[in-house]
Amino acid sequence: MKFQLFTLFFVAVLITSCGVSAKNLYLPLEANASKAKVSVEDLVKGRDLYLNKCNECHKLNKPLKYSSSEWTSILNKMQPKAEISDSEEGLIHAYLTSEISE
Repeated sequence: MKFQLFTLFFVAVLITSCGVSAKNLYLPLEANASKAKVSVEDLVKGRDLYLNKCNECHKLNKPLKYSSSEWTSILNKMQPKAEISDSEEGLIHAYLTSEISE
């Protein structure tokens, strides 16, 4: 019985640790905006969309987990499912890739 409870607890901790929360996602700075060639306000909008749209169905990933091209592929796949517009997808992509140094 104790082993089963421990196993369930361990699995629950493992599952919840796979994603990131809002407090673990970077807040855009002017340097990020300059690099992404967008405004800080656009990066903040992209962050908000990422937090609110993408988090509805699954855990979030840290922006640095994927390359810019990988984020492009992921967002193209998820756009219809998340029901986001092309401009919203662009804002999310700008946010997710503005820290990547490629």
